Amino acid sequence: MRTIFYYHGREMIITDQALIRLGNGVARYRIKHIGRVGMVRRSRCGPASSGGIVVIVALLTVGLVAGSVLQRPLLPAIAAILAATLACRRLYVPRMELWAEYRGSVAVLFSSTDPRVFGQVSRALTRAVESCRLRRDSASTGSGELRSKC
Repeated sequence: MRTIFYYHGREMIITDQALIRLGNGVARYRIKHIGRVGMVRRSRCGPASSGGIVVIVALLTVGLVAGSVLQRPLLPAIAAILAATLACRRLYVPRMELWAEYRGSVAVLFSSTDPRVFGQVSRALTRAVESCRLRRDSASTGSGELRSKC
């Protein structure tokens, strides 16, 4: 029987048999042992990029120079507020996590800050788990044609 791939990316591979998390802690989870799946969205502090820091410093500098040249004391304050807003948006990156029951305990199967990749992985896992359950149910009813190999 051939392997069905539901998702194949840099961080994760999901087949009809297993979910394999790649990267720093390679982990393998068998699909047949995955229970309820849930998603969590968390805000976390992320590293500020050098480009973001340059933009914030440039914004503050332009505000200070324009304020002193034009003798408008409000311009530096406005520039500081814009820079602070930009800094806060840049530092707090939402992280989505995919949790599931696995062999009686709860495990974080996947996490990402990219909503597109997270959506692809979560849909692929849902399809793999549903497919495994369908094969298992049809094998238990005795259809004979599909074997429970998940």
